[in-house]
Amino acid sequence: IGERILKWGDSNRLSIDYPPDKCNDIFSDRISATTDESVTENLTWVAHPSIAINGNKTVILYGAYDTEKEWYQATDIGEAIQEDTSLWSLNLVTDNSNSEFTPSILKVNENIFLASWSKVDGDISSAQAPEDMAPYLEIVASFYDATSGVWVPPVPLTDNNNSDRKPLPIMFGSHTGVLWIQNQGGELIGNSFSGDALMYSEWNGTGWESPLLLWSDQKGIINYTFISDDQGE
Repeated sequence: IGERILKWGDSNRLSIDYPPDKCNDIFSDRISATTDESVTENLTWVAHPSIAINGNKTVILYGAYDTEKEWYQATDIGEAIQEDTSLWSLNLVTDNSNSEFTPSILKVNENIFLASWSKVDGDISSAQAPEDMAPYLEIVASFYDATSGVWVPPVPLTDNNNSDRKPLPIMFGSHTGVLWIQNQGGELIGNSFSGDALMYSEWNGTGWESPLLLWSDQKGIINYTFISDDQGE
């Protein structure tokens, strides 16, 4: 979690005054030209944006940095929203004393989006290095109603002394849930002494099921991805 943002103007600034520019694409000889639109500026270098789109609404979640807060409380979950071709608007999904970051968002249906992110649960004001905060990392999830524009209060999927990180909302067939990496202890990356596990929690329509262990070993999981076919497999 860092405060390394651009050093001019306000942080998390909406870029509505700048028209789209042509993308300077190094692969232009292989693909057709595209355009870039500047949405926000002066973001923290760990903004980790994630996007989901339904018929007429685009939602981008990112880690917003509040320069008025202490470093260990400064990252919140921000959103940039555009309806049809209207101007982008910026809002905060969370605004509290807990650092929250690495959001990921998924369209469940034309009206509902599912998002999940990491949250620091506890006092890390005395932390000297990223490893010191790892045992405080938890996973939360929230649904967004695209019609009303309302976020459901985030629900914790974990509450432990382990390091829980890299959440990813997923769908396969009729199943909707969240994947994440959990360390046996408080390590940021698993090792032969404290291994990593791939965890999954499913939304049953009324609440979140207890986390399910999919894989574990005395090794580290650097990253992972997910895909399903038309049969939901």
